[in-house]
Amino acid sequence: MQTQNESGRTMIETMAVLVVLTVMMLGVISGLGFMFTSWRLYTIHAEVEEIAQGVLDLTSWDRDFAKANMGVICANDILPRACKKTGAWDHPWGGEIRVFPAGDNSSFEIQLTQLPRDVCIELKRRSDWRFVGAPNGACGTNQANNTLTFAPVGI
Repeated sequence: MQTQNESGRTMIETMAVLVVLTVMMLGVISGLGFMFTSWRLYTIHAEVEEIAQGVLDLTSWDRDFAKANMGVICANDILPRACKKTGAWDHPWGGEIRVFPAGDNSSFEIQLTQLPRDVCIELKRRSDWRFVGAPNGACGTNQANNTLTFAPVGI
């Protein structure tokens, strides 16, 4: 036979278990958010490296980077996924990745548009790319204006 005190204790224990489970679920959800952000950051960094290497391979015989335009690059399947109809690739944050010849066609540049500020900063921190453009790859608070333009190092 149970007394009234025992049933109250069970309800308190059940509530404590629910609170602990809620805290654990919040931790799991925030961990998943971090994991997906890290994965997307790795993906965009790896794709840019792959694009740079693909353009170098495409122009390996003559180093004429006039070929570094999106029409030629999309036709040669530099990335395993297809270009969009706009002649660019999309990246995980909704912007675009574009390639174009630089200056006198002795080099090329890769441009990433619409990057969140923290992603912009992290890409600059992780890479050994040479950032060009004004103001040297600045990462502002407005995602629509965050554009990184860089040239591969050592061409």
